[in-house]
Amino acid sequence: MRRDPSHGGIKVLLDSTVSFFESLTSTDSELIEVKLCEAGNISEETTFKFELDLSELPQDFLDSYDGEMFSVRHSLLVTVERPWYTFDVMRSMTVAIHSLSPAPAESPRKVDDDLSLPISPRSPASAASPDAATSPAAVNPVSDASINRIRVVDVYQGLSMIYASSALNLGDSIRGEITFGGGNPEDFKASLPPRKVLDITNLQVVLYKIEAGEGDSNEVIVYVHEVEVPGKKAPQEGSEDTGNAEIPQDANDGVVDPKTYVPPEPVKIPVEIPLVKSEKSGEFGPTIIKKNKDQSTSVSVRYYLRLVAIDAEATNFWNTHEIVLYRPSAGVEIA
Repeated sequence: MRRDPSHGGIKVLLDSTVSFFESLTSTDSELIEVKLCEAGNISEETTFKFELDLSELPQDFLDSYDGEMFSVRHSLLVTVERPWYTFDVMRSMTVAIHSLSPAPAESPRKVDDDLSLPISPRSPASAASPDAATSPAAVNPVSDASINRIRVVDVYQGLSMIYASSALNLGDSIRGEITFGGGNPEDFKASLPPRKVLDITNLQVVLYKIEAGEGDSNEVIVYVHEVEVPGKKAPQEGSEDTGNAEIPQDANDGVVDPKTYVPPEPVKIPVEIPLVKSEKSGEFGPTIIKKNKDQSTSVSVRYYLRLVAIDAEATNFWNTHEIVLYRPSAGVEIA
């Protein structure tokens, strides 16, 4: 029996596979290939050392990712090429690859407030519109250009949230401040029809991600931060939640005259949402965006902040801004 089989060369390949769970389809990409040995014979156990230069990875390289809708996995594939009359010998091993890129010092998007995403009202069972959720982030610059603002225009009393940056590192925290009340009286006087002052029972700041690919999208809630409603009345025993106490006594079923309505004094509520994996959070990692040759989006994982107000009728009023997450170091866990 021959113990020194011939081969046509030995090589190692780093490849990437994007797999979609619903359609059971996948796309493979060969990233880096290294030749370990030229054609010859192997007569004994042999060790081949190799090194892959990850700086050669393409710019649109995707991190390892395991989500709800698709996964991105990388493998090392070793191939011993054999003659045409037999089969190549192939062995593979899955590896995880993470690119390290800290967030820029300033938010990456500064666009006009008119491009915000006022999608409300919504019932509790309603999902976010894919078109709206994947629109560019909406940021309202104030006196400090590094401040971002989310405003829920349907809450007549006034409801907004500011936060320092829309570009954040995993492991950091989203720090901001919610302002409830203190709406501009001149804005109310300019309103022609009477408007309803909502009976707000709950406030939330929701961090969620949207996976997209193959013309479809999937929304996954990562973290829900509950906020106590300022001025909320304590419910009487046996009665329903009465919401906040700032609705004027002379309001007709909550409807007030814009010309005479005076908004309540603003109450500021600090907010901090840690960008670390915990028992309260879902799985998350850095923002992922991969483009096709025609610049359309192939796959993406994008993150959003949603400021939500829920009234006594369980209707949601909200606005959404996009944030971009980065992995600054190798010690940060991913999805």
